[in-house]
Amino acid sequence: MVEEGIGAGSGSTYFFTSLLDSPGFGPEHVKLMHFIGLGGSPIPDAVAERADELGISLVRAYGCTEHPSVTGSQHVDPKEKRIHTDGRPLEWVEIRTVDEDGRDVGVGEPGRS
Repeated sequence: MVEEGIGAGSGSTYFFTSLLDSPGFGPEHVKLMHFIGLGGSPIPDAVAERADELGISLVRAYGCTEHPSVTGSQHVDPKEKRIHTDGRPLEWVEIRTVDEDGRDVGVGEPGRS
């Protein structure tokens, strides 16, 4: 990473924490890591907070096999939105939340997307 000057990336939580926990990881790596995007697996608050404490701007995204990118946050979003939510529906995505019978539900009502 340092040798090639790689300074941003994306992936799952496992890869990010593996990097942070690597015995050779140090300040020279953090200096390059201004931005990171995570998705593909749960992102515990502790991981997001750790990135923030290191000065790394973390954004989260949600998707699935059928539609890889559904929601996402942006680095310009407020910290609490970036590191504790999966963001908003992306521009080209429509989300519909329904109950167990497939009927639309209102804002704040439980359902499935």
